[in-house]
Amino acid sequence: DEQGFRNILGPTETLSRLLFAAPTQYYKVGVAWLAYLNGKQEHFRMIGGFETGRSLTHLAELVRAADAIGLFTDPDFTAARTSAYFAVHGIR
Repeated sequence: DEQGFRNILGPTETLSRLLFAAPTQYYKVGVAWLAYLNGKQEHFRMIGGFETGRSLTHLAELVRAADAIGLFTDPDFTAARTSAYFAVHGIR
């Protein structure tokens, strides 16, 4: 069922393209970021400061794309974590 396949995976394309954008080795930053925002880990730190491999703008775009497909199980929790993270970086 090709159309069924496209209907299910089509909405995830934007998020996938963002996660795997060049430089591709930083896809893990996006995965860790989304896990943190979904409450699956207590922090957004990676070995060797790897989390700095993506810009704040990129992280914000990931939030928008993930929210658009309903990825976040508790949107209020995610919004609070997102706001707190960006506030530390001077963005309100």
